[in-house]
Amino acid sequence: MKKVLIIANHKAGNAKISWLKQEFKRNLWGWDFEWHAPKSIDDASEIINGADQSIVEAVVIVGGDGTLNRLLPTIIKKPNLKIGLFPAGTANDLASAHQLKDSCFDLQMMIDKEQLVKVDLIKVNESYFSTTGGIGIGALTTAKINDTRKKSQLICSMLRLVGSHSYSLIAAQLIALGWHYNNRVKIEADEGAFEGNTASVLVCNQRYLGRGLLIAPNACDGDGLFDVVALKSSGRVNILQNLVNAKYGEGLAPDFLLTTKRCRISSLDQKQLIFFGDGETLLKDEVFDISLCPGALSLYSPKLKVAQ
Repeated sequence: MKKVLIIANHKAGNAKISWLKQEFKRNLWGWDFEWHAPKSIDDASEIINGADQSIVEAVVIVGGDGTLNRLLPTIIKKPNLKIGLFPAGTANDLASAHQLKDSCFDLQMMIDKEQLVKVDLIKVNESYFSTTGGIGIGALTTAKINDTRKKSQLICSMLRLVGSHSYSLIAAQLIALGWHYNNRVKIEADEGAFEGNTASVLVCNQRYLGRGLLIAPNACDGDGLFDVVALKSSGRVNILQNLVNAKYGEGLAPDFLLTTKRCRISSLDQKQLIFFGDGETLLKDEVFDISLCPGALSLYSPKLKVAQ
């Protein structure tokens, strides 16, 4: 009998590991399963690397977008690996886009019925992400939240309580305080180009960021394309208004928008910029070469096709 390999991030927001283990024992019937709660991503990667696909039916990641993101370099090397995502993070953007719930029963049904979709990944230099990434306000917000988590357990618990709203709140704070999020950049693609001073450039594989911000209404992680959205530095009031509009479903009013498979974003000031993706700080560089990896992730999903 094939088995299901379960890897739980013991630090993922809202994850109660001991309780979840018992839930899987009670509700994941018909499959042998192997439970792991590794203390580091390196340990988790080693477990996935060692998975024998002749006896492992699926690998289930218990965590959020960041947990999956840090495992993507390992997962992408095993192209036939079937991935289940049990949402237990802060924003859970990928899970939300695919209507995935923290339900062992739903997971059981998807594995039994082999309900899989092929999800595009986006590669930036040598890193990968599955949802949304970019530079500017989003990158600074991500860095601020993750730094805060490391410094204070109390604030970390508060962020978990606030959930996905924490991204909007921190972004609004950074904008209001006038943090140095402005960057002079050049965006180049076959479909178009942009050059100017920006507050944010987002590379979108799905519609929402932080689960509640409508960033790219037509983006979809299974269509072989991604959207690039740029906001000019137009003053704090205008940027905050754009954020509010996105939060309440009206969407951003971007100064530049293109849909492509490949682009380059570079600093006109030869300044190293932070690039985030999936709620993680991915890298810091002056130039970002961005390309699509079509259907690189096999994900269990209740959606028969990826039409978000």
